[in-house]
Amino acid sequence: MKAFLQMGHHSENLVGEKGLSEFSGIILSPVNRLPDQLASDTADYIKKGYSVLLDPQLYFPATERQKLTEQPYFPDDMDTSDLSSLKWWKNLSDKLSSFCIEIGIKKTATPAPLTRNSSNDEYYSLISNIGASILEKSKGVEVYQTVIVHLPTIDNIERIYRIASLVSNSDYKGYYLVFLWDKDPRNEIDNETMLFYAMELIYSLANLEKEIIVSHSGTEMPLYIVAGASSCASGKFFNLRRFTSSRYEEPTEQSGGGQLPYWFEQGYMAFLRQTDYFRIKTSKLSSILGTGYSSNLWSKIIEEQLVTDPEKAWLSHSWRHYLSWFSETHKYLKEISNPGIVLSDWLKLAESNWEALESEDILMDEKKNDGRWLRPWRQALGKFKAARK
Repeated sequence: MKAFLQMGHHSENLVGEKGLSEFSGIILSPVNRLPDQLASDTADYIKKGYSVLLDPQLYFPATERQKLTEQPYFPDDMDTSDLSSLKWWKNLSDKLSSFCIEIGIKKTATPAPLTRNSSNDEYYSLISNIGASILEKSKGVEVYQTVIVHLPTIDNIERIYRIASLVSNSDYKGYYLVFLWDKDPRNEIDNETMLFYAMELIYSLANLEKEIIVSHSGTEMPLYIVAGASSCASGKFFNLRRFTSSRYEEPTEQSGGGQLPYWFEQGYMAFLRQTDYFRIKTSKLSSILGTGYSSNLWSKIIEEQLVTDPEKAWLSHSWRHYLSWFSETHKYLKEISNPGIVLSDWLKLAESNWEALESEDILMDEKKNDGRWLRPWRQALGKFKAARK
């Protein structure tokens, strides 16, 4: 399977965009579109050959939900009901199943709320039972069990295996994994243990021979592919590339919403501001720019503009540049027989490239943008490989 485009605010114009043809799927968001628009979009996307998966987006009951409350399946008593009641969720499942049929959706993730007890056995039994009720009602609709894991709360690897066991069901088409992080979406994940846990959950569920779709993925996507993910999803904003409890808030520069243009450079596995790009471009390390699929249609468009009109905004180009890298890299890693070896080489090279920057006293504008996440990534990858021996 190829990559999925995680839809968000004004993301529709990215569907079918030049340079993004390696996206074969779309994660439909009811937060940003009214029911009639969702139905129209679904028909259009399916006609164009995309695989469309609905994410019901019932994670945070108390947050700003934009157009979510306009959806026919959204319950009036969402904020006051006992979200641990299976009976209540079964009633919602009926409405969600009808909604999928009404708008022509062929694939849906199951609803999964986040509560204060979202890490215990009872919670995972509940979301598994919710999924089973969707399976019962959704005739003709492929069901993907949503599995949310708040990785910072996981104490040990046995807990990951326990979660995989609790949500296992042979009747699902696959699993829709949502990794909940506490880290700001702009900053890379730099925790070896959490990344290893994420990889192990993917691997455990992939062994059930079901499709595994990892939502809200960022530059760590290659680790998920190595672990066995069928597909990963990403979007134009940073808060579509990482799932956090603040994801419904309006994007800002501080929250990593994507208000600044960034060049994504595989040679560093990092996002570079325009000033960072020029620092490297005018140094003896300029050949590193455009490593791998960071060299694509949109990199050429950006480079040309930075030469001819460096003051002109290129935010929308930067989204496309990153998404092109994401989808092309996703495809490549899925097609080769040894993605773990290739990724290991990429990460080793990227860490070496950061060391070269340091030796030349070339510093990025953002203090934390220094490659510090690469060692934890390499450690997580190494630990995952060791667990297979």
